[in-house]
Amino acid sequence: MAAESPKKQTQYKPNTNPIKANFRKAKMNVNSLITKDYRKKDDFAIRKNKPNSKPISKARKCISLGNVADLSNDDSVNYTDMMLFTDKWLFEEVLLAEDLNRDGFVNFIDFAIFADNWHWEQ
Repeated sequence: MAAESPKKQTQYKPNTNPIKANFRKAKMNVNSLITKDYRKKDDFAIRKNKPNSKPISKARKCISLGNVADLSNDDSVNYTDMMLFTDKWLFEEVLLAEDLNRDGFVNFIDFAIFADNWHWEQ
């Protein structure tokens, strides 16, 4: 058998005359448009309250929204809530109060959330 001659590898030659975009007509200075607003305004400085303005109060009251497992809205998670929860056990409905993780099913995941909040009081 005759020995096979090695194949010639073709080399990639870049195009010597690529198509160039003609940008001669576009003479817009973009830097002046972008930066001119920032030079006029000093928004980056830390501002202080004006002497005649009302100071910001530091103490604010927090509004408690309760607990997701408090189904009876009596500010505690107890046997009343357990009764309401078990009445809807394995129901498949949208927006049930007993569906604590809002997946459309009242199941063991909801029970785990309920058990984590057991005997919670406000």
